[in-house]
Amino acid sequence: MKRRQLRKAAHEIRMKFLGRRSIPAGDRYNTFDWIMDTSERLGLTSTFYVLCGRNHPLYDADYDVGHPAIRNLLRRIKQRKHSIGLHPSYNTYRSPELLIAEAEHLRTVCAEEGIELTELHSRMHYLRWHTPTTINILERAGIAVDSSLAFADHAGFRCGTCHEYQAFDPVGNRALDVRIRPLVAMESSVIDKRYMGLGVSAEAADTLLALKNACRTVGGVFSLLWHNTQLVRDDQRSLYKSVLAG
Repeated sequence: MKRRQLRKAAHEIRMKFLGRRSIPAGDRYNTFDWIMDTSERLGLTSTFYVLCGRNHPLYDADYDVGHPAIRNLLRRIKQRKHSIGLHPSYNTYRSPELLIAEAEHLRTVCAEEGIELTELHSRMHYLRWHTPTTINILERAGIAVDSSLAFADHAGFRCGTCHEYQAFDPVGNRALDVRIRPLVAMESSVIDKRYMGLGVSAEAADTLLALKNACRTVGGVFSLLWHNTQLVRDDQRSLYKSVLAG
């Protein structure tokens, strides 16, 4: 409504009303089944990171993981043998109380839905990170694997590797009970004008595939973050599929 896009505003209100028990098929951002379909055709397993807190009015999501529609989605992800991870909210990266509470909230909701989280993975909101505070909080929250370490403005190897490794606190001089899975690429890092600015293009595909091939060469893991909101248009979906299949 602020942008005076009244038709779109009316659509969003209608989707909100319809989404009382499940996310409506007409919701343009309901791309979750399409993501799972794509992964399954390629023999891949996707991890869906779920926001479980709202401590920032602008940057956090407006859904509750305990809502029936989200519970329905979690059950579907589990039934299709994909993974569920924690997406800590905006201000958690320096707040043990917030992050631990959100991890427990996700575990509780999943347990209520018969979903066993044998180990919990995480990825920080906006890739927010403070060393060594964040990694120590993740350990306290019982996170097994985190995949946050990347530069938002440029895809590549922030950790200097594409191999998973045990986290270490350089201040406390101790190994931590958390594994780091370096995030090699986030779609917005490559596409968005404020970052690399390549757009949804052949150049973006080439950049992502070059990183993937570099990981393949050394037997590493190409960890790719792609938001469900960036899989709405045909060209976005084509780019995504070309990177996964390449």
